[in-house]
Amino acid sequence: MADFKNLLNLIFPSGCIYCGRLSDDRVHGFCKECYNSLSIYLRKIGYTWYVFEYDKKISQILKKAKYAGKPGAVKKMAGLLGGLLLDKDIEIDLITYVPMHKKDIGKRGYNQSGIAARKISKILGFPCRENALYKTMKTKKQADLSKNSREKNLNGAFLANEHIVKGMRILLIDDIITTGSTLGECKKTLIAAGAAKVETAVIAHTPFNRKR
Repeated sequence: MADFKNLLNLIFPSGCIYCGRLSDDRVHGFCKECYNSLSIYLRKIGYTWYVFEYDKKISQILKKAKYAGKPGAVKKMAGLLGGLLLDKDIEIDLITYVPMHKKDIGKRGYNQSGIAARKISKILGFPCRENALYKTMKTKKQADLSKNSREKNLNGAFLANEHIVKGMRILLIDDIITTGSTLGECKKTLIAAGAAKVETAVIAHTPFNRKR
């Protein structure tokens, strides 16, 4: 299988997910030049681990993954995140992710955070429980709202499965953190359902003084 993938890369070389340059020699989807030029290391803000600052190109990658039917880059970047988390010996029992409403899933066809969580689950060796957390209300897009409006928008929007999360140490995955409203509401919901501890991990973090 590996030989077949290598052959496909030779015949149909893929572009770097950051600069777009064609290359058959990539690291987690990045060409070596971009990989070496980026500040790639695991950081933590509050209870959230992240790898990338949300610059213009990282923004383009994640927006294409969400809205242009190209989630493959998220899987590659999640592989990078998972590898860095592996070195931290995080004490968890299971992994889950920020859910989407069923109507939004039906429209998009996938949840990019779920793709990331499943990849990280394989790397860390902990189960990904896809039904640990549900989104029960269809809400407005967070990106269109102010910080205060984001918090109100998500109030009561999630429901946790107590039978799965009670007593568990959980790693919650999303693609990006901006104000922290979404992850905060999910964490609150999991703790209310009996989770012992909730840490979160995302691919990118948006500094509060930077426009999205």
